[in-house]
Amino acid sequence: MAVGARLTDRARAKFVADANKRVARGAKWLDKERPNWFRKVRITALQMEQKDTCVLGQVFAADVNNSLEWGYDVASARYALDADSLGFNEGDDFSDGPTFDELQDAWIAAIRTRRKAARSR
Repeated sequence: MAVGARLTDRARAKFVADANKRVARGAKWLDKERPNWFRKVRITALQMEQKDTCVLGQVFAADVNNSLEWGYDVASARYALDADSLGFNEGDDFSDGPTFDELQDAWIAAIRTRRKAARSR
């Protein structure tokens, strides 16, 4: 393996770990604000880069007459969220943080974990 490839793998591992940390914070926030939020998210429709199908868009859609498109905006404005640190957005500096793909993978894992835990209660 080339040195450059190893650095890329290390950077990716750092971004994946960062995505998991951010999503853990975001999921904890959702647990507090919207218990059972994970039941509202359709994983097959989840696209973190789209306001209408991201986690916030799907969870907060009912707040705006089921308009998924505005769910993200309503949640962001109402709660003054730091969407980047909570794993809802990849941020402005794309070279120094997780991508939407990495965040999406982390959200899917968090949702599946919560669903599994809810079934075992």
